[in-house]
Amino acid sequence: MELNGAFAARRVAPPEMTRCECADVSFEDVAAHLDSHGLRLDDIFEKTGCGQTCTACLPDLRTFLARRRDTAA
Repeated sequence: MELNGAFAARRVAPPEMTRCECADVSFEDVAAHLDSHGLRLDDIFEKTGCGQTCTACLPDLRTFLARRRDTAA
């Protein structure tokens, strides 16, 4: 039990995702679709499969797009 306590106390956050591993689509590709094709995010999800299987990438994708939008403004 002591070992588990040591790991729990560290609470190391996993690195941010940069792609949808399930669909093999990078967040940069999603952003490019948004910019060049004028598609809605839901349309890109449907077209690429991004965010459709396990959905683990969605929080990091939203953060990535928000940061990108904020730096473009």
